[in-house]
Amino acid sequence: MEKVNNLLFLYLDNKLDLKQQKELENNYIFMLEVINYTNDKSYYFKASDNVKKKFQFVKLLVYRFSEDQDFIIYIADHFLNNTNSLLDTFELNIILNSLFKDIDTFDSQCYSLKAEDYYFQIQFKLEIFLEEEDLYIENISKFSYFKELFIKRPIILNYIAKKMLEEFIFYNKDYTFHEIVSKIMDSQYRFTNNLFNFINKYDYSLSCYLTSNRDILEELEKEIYSLDSNLFLKKENNIIKFNFLTKKID
Repeated sequence: MEKVNNLLFLYLDNKLDLKQQKELENNYIFMLEVINYTNDKSYYFKASDNVKKKFQFVKLLVYRFSEDQDFIIYIADHFLNNTNSLLDTFELNIILNSLFKDIDTFDSQCYSLKAEDYYFQIQFKLEIFLEEEDLYIENISKFSYFKELFIKRPIILNYIAKKMLEEFIFYNKDYTFHEIVSKIMDSQYRFTNNLFNFINKYDYSLSCYLTSNRDILEELEKEIYSLDSNLFLKKENNIIKFNFLTKKID
């Protein structure tokens, strides 16, 4: 660590020869150290092209400078245009979609659509695999396959869990949206333990995963709460709540 710090200060003070400087600028860990110490994103442009193509380098900078939309779009697009890694591309699009979810721009829509596209590609490939293995998809926990594939990619796994959960709630073949809501949420639009019993009917592995990853549910709660189409609303203590107790389910 002391050696790294010494090099860091020598680099920042321009006391290294050109060869040493170029070697360090080709080391993504060192360049992250420089940027973290100085909080100066302009050092990104001094990094070698190889470093700019490192997923961990770009990912950490996207998080660090998440409020600078133009900068993170620039570095993300440079990476996405120069990588052949499906998983890195999928994960970065998920991250960007998450950062821009409240911003309605062309870029934010592109990242959202690309993340969904990769998700549907993975779903399709899994269904093809299950059919080739002569397995009945209805009786298989698809999420258990995803968990095995992406256990070291929690961002991707959480995204898949949320997308599957959305499908069971919004596009369920057995129940209407209103019927599902009345089963799994209370009158203040919070998920109850009935959610896990409901999901368990379709995918036991996903249900288990959600019990220990409840943060996935928080965003979905807000999305459902924001829906007011064909639902009765009432105001109580200055909080808008959905009154399911008095609503008749068709």
